[in-house]
Amino acid sequence: MVNKDFEKVLKDEIAKEYKGDNLDTLFDKVLSYSLKETREETLQAMEALVHNLNTMHSRAGAQVPFSSLNYGTDTSEEGRMAIDCLLDATMRGLGKGETPTVLWPHHRLHNQLGVKPLKCLCQRLRVPTDYEQFAYIVVLYHSEMHHLYRKGAQGIVSLLDKLDAWRKPERIEPFVLCCMCDFLGRKGFENRPFPRAQYFLSIFNICRNVKAKEFVEAGFKGKDIADRMFSKRVELVEDYMKTLPEEELNDSSNEKPANVKEKVKTYERKPQNKLKIQKGFFKLRLNQN
Repeated sequence: MVNKDFEKVLKDEIAKEYKGDNLDTLFDKVLSYSLKETREETLQAMEALVHNLNTMHSRAGAQVPFSSLNYGTDTSEEGRMAIDCLLDATMRGLGKGETPTVLWPHHRLHNQLGVKPLKCLCQRLRVPTDYEQFAYIVVLYHSEMHHLYRKGAQGIVSLLDKLDAWRKPERIEPFVLCCMCDFLGRKGFENRPFPRAQYFLSIFNICRNVKAKEFVEAGFKGKDIADRMFSKRVELVEDYMKTLPEEELNDSSNEKPANVKEKVKTYERKPQNKLKIQKGFFKLRLNQN
């Protein structure tokens, strides 16, 4: 859904600049692009909000200030997008707090472990069902995007099935955006390219062209139709993967060490009143270059 006033203003502005016959087609493309860009900027803003709330201190430095956010009270399209993006920014990596200490520093099960706290949080905040369902697939399946090709073409089509992509195609771009933010949010990965986002969207667009009609007309019924559609999609993905660069397929571009500059720490001990300096924590001064 789109704000009707915005839709009218946008259509009027396009009509002023464009006098062709395909005005409606152009309008749909511009509207789709505008919504995509707006959502990306909104998600980035919500990530900044979460960061600021978690790092804010009182002026005296004695306590963390209390903050209150109301979820779902603004039912406008703008308000729904803001809360949707806020939940996306909040939910990513949710299960890492549940990782057993024996597995640290790895969080190999954080996606499965994140489901329970997600449900508790959504129940406590009375999050709308469609938001909760989307947050659920982000928490549970975002790791599969980072290892997209390990199970081959079948694994990719299976992931699209898990995302319910064929019935709810509007989920795919926001899901990809969340995965991209998760990737770029790692320290040292901020400026890394993430071409996998576009590759995955291209795969989805190829696969969604497979329709049940051709298999029904061929005489298949029931589960055989679903199996044939799955196999056809796998074949298309296999053909597409042949066009991808090797470093994309083997994950080497994603698994390179982070480009993090280690801080050089030097300690300077200053004499106090020309007395003999005794070793102690509060007599060390940290200079960071």
